[in-house]
Amino acid sequence: MELVFQFTLLIVGLVLLWKMGDLAVRNALGFSSIWGIHQFTVGFFIFAVSTGLPEISAAVVSTLNHVPELSVGDLMGSTFVNISLILGILALIQNKIEISLPLRNKLFKVVALLALIFIWLMVLKEGNLWNGILLIAVYCISTFWLGGGLLKKEAKIEIQEIEQEIQKIEKKPWISPKIDILGKLLGSLGLLLLASWVTVHAATNISILMDVNLTLLGGTLIAVGTSFPELALEIHAIRRKEYALALGDLFGSSLLNISFILGLLMIMNPKIELSFVWKLLPFMLAIFIWVVQALIRKQAFSRKDGYVFISIFIAYIATISVIHFY
Repeated sequence: MELVFQFTLLIVGLVLLWKMGDLAVRNALGFSSIWGIHQFTVGFFIFAVSTGLPEISAAVVSTLNHVPELSVGDLMGSTFVNISLILGILALIQNKIEISLPLRNKLFKVVALLALIFIWLMVLKEGNLWNGILLIAVYCISTFWLGGGLLKKEAKIEIQEIEQEIQKIEKKPWISPKIDILGKLLGSLGLLLLASWVTVHAATNISILMDVNLTLLGGTLIAVGTSFPELALEIHAIRRKEYALALGDLFGSSLLNISFILGLLMIMNPKIELSFVWKLLPFMLAIFIWVVQALIRKQAFSRKDGYVFISIFIAYIATISVIHFY
């Protein structure tokens, strides 16, 4: 009975994390628009960080609850889920995801960087303060290396939608728009932290009741749950044939998870066990190899690619389950 309650609590937490994450992102973009913050800053910093707010809040709450390994599994697992399960679903839904030459070149660079980071983490085995600083530096440098990259276009589209919504909002003469949006942003961030606490609390209890490793739980169930917002956004994007937006969000979010947010987690925790990367690496490398060969073909991601991506994800879940339970 207790296990059923904790699973129910976990589902509630993940749903809240999804909803509050979306609300926090929109309020962050509305804040940047109303306060007149430069679009470059919005694209490369505010937007990038705001889209990672659910993962960042989960990292903070995991640290406060002394279970950072749950966040490690979530960050690594979400990166894998993004470019296996979600990319596979998108390819099956759309049948053909066109990739322009500029986008293809950027994806080559992102995939290469992701692969190098995973291999480095495998060699590292344990995170610390200086490794965390280095990962954050890698992310910051990479945003400029990608030359305005995919996040800028994504931010531009989202900002236009936010500005349209702001124009529709009924004016409140008794309160300044700047104060109004600031209050909404702070409120959504508070609710986001609450959702993270519920999720981490339930996941920790499930881990104890089922004798499941916290990193493993974070890298499977939590990772899939926290990736739902990306799936919703990408489906919306590909239906509008905004392929650069969809792929940019998937690969950009993956890079953010495994560099900036993981680096932040290392800074907040003196020592973090990174052995989970050994379990994930073979499947991640398989995804990288297939993505690279698809890009080399200079063809669109097809349904065939989608089946391969989803098959690799299923193989990962099956292998992890067999290793743990048998």
